[in-house]
Amino acid sequence: MDAAQVNVLGESLISPHTRTLNMLISDATWSTNCCVIGDRMEWKPLAWMLHEKTRIEKLDKLRLVMCESRLANHVKQTIRQMFRDIEIEFHDLLMPGIYPIYLDAQDMAKKYRSVDRVDPMYYSVGTMRLNRFLLVDWLQKNKARNFGHPVLSDKELKVILHPLSRLCKKDFSDYENVNRRFFGDCHVDTYWQKHVDLLLKAKIGIVTEQPLFDYVERFYSEKLIHPIASKTLPFFIGNKNDNENIRELGFQPYIGFDYSAESISNVVERWQAILDANKKFLLDDDHSTQIFQKNSDIIQHNYSVLIETDWKQKAVDEVLMLPQSVRDFLETHFLNKKPPTIASQGH
Repeated sequence: MDAAQVNVLGESLISPHTRTLNMLISDATWSTNCCVIGDRMEWKPLAWMLHEKTRIEKLDKLRLVMCESRLANHVKQTIRQMFRDIEIEFHDLLMPGIYPIYLDAQDMAKKYRSVDRVDPMYYSVGTMRLNRFLLVDWLQKNKARNFGHPVLSDKELKVILHPLSRLCKKDFSDYENVNRRFFGDCHVDTYWQKHVDLLLKAKIGIVTEQPLFDYVERFYSEKLIHPIASKTLPFFIGNKNDNENIRELGFQPYIGFDYSAESISNVVERWQAILDANKKFLLDDDHSTQIFQKNSDIIQHNYSVLIETDWKQKAVDEVLMLPQSVRDFLETHFLNKKPPTIASQGH
């Protein structure tokens, strides 16, 4: 699906002779993320399935494979209702599309060194998303320190503000669109090497994974794994249940943060409420120290899990559970060579 060139006026991507369609979705790329339609965000693969509905209904089987996340149950139910007369298989994997990042983080973790944690929190963004824009705006308004972000072009700013204007009534006219970078403009790999020092000095590292608006869950990248490698306490502002769902990777959820606002259906209001509920931890040194110390055992446990887990074998084990045709494709494209850096491409 990531490589598909969708053209609504062109020919169908599904051959008339296809009996079983395998949809493999890896990364939050342009073609597999969400876009605003009306006053809500829609998941593009689901919109594509609606577009191809007539052809899909003629299949014997639709097989949908998530390569580094889990499809929400309500989305699975929607797809089943759309295509009642064909067989549908769902395979939710967590590792095949992303395990090399975990291997890199293991190397980072093995170089860990203890330093004074003088900063309440640390955050930096390279590629702006809706949740990251809202977070930066919140940090600006609350006079926070130790956060970085890029300046956005007029086009980039418009791409961010358009869906936000559909999803909420919040005023962003006083957003400070300036270049605030810790190391200037540099390649993402260079930044990853340098930002370890910033993570080591912070008690809390803010984790903003690609927002997938309740369609997809359990999508984790270096945004989570780097704080774990640095024994920094992660605070999540991204997808629902991000903290609780790390159990499926073998990690323990962190304690003390208030995520009760995750029940709010509007994601922008949800993110705003979560930030406001945890303001003292992100901005106040004493409170950040207290919650960091409260999580000391969990921080050490998750650090050990990161180092001791064979992440490639974990990916292989998931692939071995798949049908042979899908397994062959994943082994060729993901397990036998290092895939490209994930779509976020930034810090």
